[in-house]
Amino acid sequence: MGFFSKYFSKPPDPIKEVRHHTLGLMRFEDDDESWIGKYNEIEYLISYDKEELPNSNLLEYASNKLTNMTWLEDSLVQAKKKAKLEYNSKLELEIEELEYKNIMFYKFKNSMNILAQLSDDNGDRLWRIEFSNENCDGIGCDT
Repeated sequence: MGFFSKYFSKPPDPIKEVRHHTLGLMRFEDDDESWIGKYNEIEYLISYDKEELPNSNLLEYASNKLTNMTWLEDSLVQAKKKAKLEYNSKLELEIEELEYKNIMFYKFKNSMNILAQLSDDNGDRLWRIEFSNENCDGIGCDT
């Protein structure tokens, strides 16, 4: 086994079910390339990092954020205020009604990140909010 085998070998298959002491049961979904679970009625996703199990640092970050919903809710309130100023005033009511639908936790380079869906897939716009570590990057939408 040399240098190239590390980078070109097939990564291990993820374990299909994982139980976390705080977050509970998670099931791996191939389509999402994530472990999916529910915590206090919020669906969460832990991204696959080419390992059998979710990354332990990412699980700790997710656990910390999901057990501190006050931080997530307060961040959403502040982001909504900024979004109302950025977007057309016709969207103000739509923005005000946004709430967390699912929250994906993933690593990128050296930061822990969140990409949360704020609206259902069946609306005119798909709203999301992003975080890098502790910083909210804002709300945006796809049409």
